[in-house]
Amino acid sequence: MIIRSAEPEDKDLIRQIYLLAFDLNERELVSDLAIKLLDMNSNPGHLNLVSEINDELVGHISFSPVYDLNEEKALGAILAPLAVLPEHQNCGVGTGLVESGLQILRDRNIDIVFVYGDPAYYSKFGFGKEITENFRPPFPLQYPHGWQALAMRQRSESGALVKKQLKCVSALCKKELW
Repeated sequence: MIIRSAEPEDKDLIRQIYLLAFDLNERELVSDLAIKLLDMNSNPGHLNLVSEINDELVGHISFSPVYDLNEEKALGAILAPLAVLPEHQNCGVGTGLVESGLQILRDRNIDIVFVYGDPAYYSKFGFGKEITENFRPPFPLQYPHGWQALAMRQRSESGALVKKQLKCVSALCKKELW
């Protein structure tokens, strides 16, 4: 398996991965999100990775910056979306994409990564609920148990931590995604 940065010419294949990996109710919404995130510019920049097996694109993941609603400085990143072709699921492709992305974010000195997804899956990477108690997601959540975060490094906080309202890049600003 090869994991590399997504390229503009991967768009159609990435869209196809999401259309096949997600159910009928979500596939258009999530595939559109993935494509919009490929085209977005932000500070800090997005991270889009793909996975290849035998020269076939089989998975994609995106990480985007998240900000405090009242500040322009990024607080961390959010992992969204992630998809793997159905015939390659449960074979380590998703795990490889998540672990590779998290390592790149560590190398970029990102302090925290958020995810809105299945706790049973993301807990194996260290994501949990504890940190999210201090961060309100950009929109009300349909499944609050899915809001999780991972501290990428130890931080020393002085005094009480004020609960922060997060904002995200425009492609993620659709309440139906939340």
